[in-house]
Amino acid sequence: MQLVVAAFALSDVAARGEVRLSHVRAGLQRALEPHEDVVVHCTDGEFVAATVIDFEFDLEDTYYVLEIGVRLPPLQAAVLLGVESQDAADQRGPVAMQDILDLLDDLRRDGDLPV
Repeated sequence: MQLVVAAFALSDVAARGEVRLSHVRAGLQRALEPHEDVVVHCTDGEFVAATVIDFEFDLEDTYYVLEIGVRLPPLQAAVLLGVESQDAADQRGPVAMQDILDLLDDLRRDGDLPV
């Protein structure tokens, strides 16, 4: 999973929001693919899961439309990015934290859980 450094704060994204992200401004090392899951690091220090749902091109840049998912604790973001620490490994149990975060995101999308 790739880390994307965003030029927006999580508080600027509406619930169930989508954001447009510039490839150049984000300083990405490689292009993102449709349906790719990424970890976004927002300007306010928050980490969120996101999925590439669309993209646009112009002569100077590529723009990705990201669907913003659940907020991620820093340790979970590190695990998803493959930068696992001992603290993150100690949090593992019979149910992985990512499973819980995915479940909460599904409930939020279905409208059964407030944002």
